[in-house]
Formats: sequence, C-alpha cells, structure tokens
Amino acid sequence: MARTTRTRFWRTAPGVAALAALALTACATDDEAAEFDDAEAGSQTEEQDSTAQAQVADGNSGAGEDSEDGALDEPEEADSGAEPDAAEGAAESPSDTVAQTSEGPIDPADAVQTVEYTIPDSDIDGSITLGLHHLQVKGNTMELLLTFTPEFSSRGAHNLYNLHGNNGGLATPALFDRENLTRYSALRASGSRSWATDVVGPRVNSGETIVYWANYAVPDADIDTISVGIPAAPEFEDVEIDWGDGEPSNLDDDDGADSGEGDE
Repeated sequence: MARTTRTRFWRTAPGVAALAALALTACATDDEAAEFDDAEAGSQTEEQDSTAQAQVADGNSGAGEDSEDGALDEPEEADSGAEPDAAEGAAESPSDTVAQTSEGPIDPADAVQTVEYTIPDSDIDGSITLGLHHLQVKGNTMELLLTFTPEFSSRGAHNLYNLHGNNGGLATPALFDRENLTRYSALRASGSRSWATDVVGPRVNSGETIVYWANYAVPDADIDTISVGIPAAPEFEDVEIDWGDGEPSNLDDDDGADSGEGDE
C-alpha cells in the first residue's frame, strides 16, 4: 500500500509542476504583451506629439508666406495699413495754435495782411496780431475771415471780449467804403445775433489763435476794394474784394436780414 501511494505521488508531482510552469509561462506572456502594448502606445503617442510639434513649427515658419487664399496675409495687411495711417494722421494734425474750420485748418501765417496792436485791457499785458485772410463774395453775401493771435504774460485763457477790456465792440470788424461814404456792419437775422463769430465764445492761451468770420451784404457800388477795421486796431486799407463769378447786387428786404448799411 505504501509503495503504490508513493508511486502515485511522484507521478502526480511532474504533472503539477508542468501545470505550474504552464501558468507561469502564460503570466509571463501576458505581462510581456502588456508591456509591449504599453511601449507601442507610448511610441505612437511620442510620434503623434512629434508630428504635432512639427506641424506647429511649420505653421509658424510659414505664417509670413503668401497662401493661395490670402487668409494668412490679411492680418499683416491690416497692421501694415494701420500704422502708416496713424503716422500720417499725426503728421497732418494741426498744432494748438491753428484753429479748425469747416473748410480746414486756418494758419495765421497765411494771412495776406497783418497789424499788431496793444491789448486794450489794463489787467492784461501784451499785444494781439490781427491777420486778414480773405474777403470773398459768396452768393448774396460777402465773407470776411480774420485771425486774432494774442501774446500775453498772464496765465489763463481769454476770449476776445476779455482781451478788449470787456468791450466786445472793440473787436467787432466793419467795412468802410469811403468813396461812397458807406459803412457795412455784419448781417443780422431778424431777432437773432449777427452772422459773425461770438466775441464771448472761444478762449485761448497766449500764442494761440482765434479764427473770426463775419458775413456782410454785397456792396451796392461797383467797387474792387474796401477798407476793413476794428476800433482797437489800425485799418486794413484798400482790401481787394474777391468777386469770383459774382457781380455787385443788393439784398432784398424780404430775405430777413439787415445789411447794416447807413452807418455813415
């Protein structure tokens, strides 16, 4: 009985060992396969990352190149176009001493005639340069364009009213036809102010310019020149009237304006 049992034991042992070896082989195979799969997946991930990085690098290096549809060039065109416009705008912008009107900037240096007079105010020490720019016939009216450029030592900004001793009349221009003994004041619409710049309006610092315009009736007489002046300054004598294509004519009374004539 003992031998039979021992014989069976030794016969069974190799079988068990074979099964154990087979199990170990299977485990090793699974582990190796898993490791191989992980390595293969990692390799594929690295390849994808490298490919993506290469595509990004190629895209960056080719960003400045022309594309067929021009999509990449649009931002560069917008930027390159915006910078010169800004530079041109800065170069063309007028200085603080040049006033802006509906027809563009008015430069006091462009005046055809100038006179200088002392500021008629005891509290403001300085002088004013009065510039005559044009006297143009426009339809049934005549436009006068002047510039006032004060120079004073005190601080602060002043308007024409302040600069003329709080007397706006000293800064109000008129036209003088001495040949026909006629004085022209700025036109006035019924019940409103004159057709001219308000003397209590714009305020300027020393060295800056006030642009002043006023409209008058076209002279009755057939004249080519007329004198222009304000009470505070010497007159501009024999100022040429720019008739353009117009001719001397009267304003009708029903136009609702007072020509200012008769102030002889």
